[in-house]
Amino acid sequence: MDQPGSIEIRNQFKPGYLGQLIALHGTLYSEAIGIDLSFEGFVAEELSQFARRRHPKERIWLLVEKGTVKGSVAVVEESPDLARLRWYILHPGLRGQGWAKRLLDLAIGFAREQGFSEMMLYTLNELKAAKKRYEEAGLRLASTEEKWLWGKPVVEEIYRMRL
Repeated sequence: MDQPGSIEIRNQFKPGYLGQLIALHGTLYSEAIGIDLSFEGFVAEELSQFARRRHPKERIWLLVEKGTVKGSVAVVEESPDLARLRWYILHPGLRGQGWAKRLLDLAIGFAREQGFSEMMLYTLNELKAAKKRYEEAGLRLASTEEKWLWGKPVVEEIYRMRL
């Protein structure tokens, strides 16, 4: 699905996109909230499994600008009735242009089309902009838990919504 100008939304990985998306997560989250390299390894493992799986009820949307991955969101099947939102990220240079909302709307619409009755996601309480976007889309905070993840203490939050 092409967008006007040099930005496209794609549903398929091309060679190099997987690595770019992993690097985007590692770099941006390290800079934004100070997590360590173990987070990038976690994303690499989970995202690589997703890329190989090619499940029909799962999809990724990659925001690509001039051949470089600048954002993403994905829907994965957590259970037959439960969709999980994953890898929602947007390069700071593209924020404030409606891309974050567009990606999230695509993911929620797809989850509904696939017949999931509920969507959930894990996030960290420090990610204020993403949490605001989730709430605007209808997701609600369901639970919180203090943990030690990715080299620091965090408060992990779970958001849920009926579809």
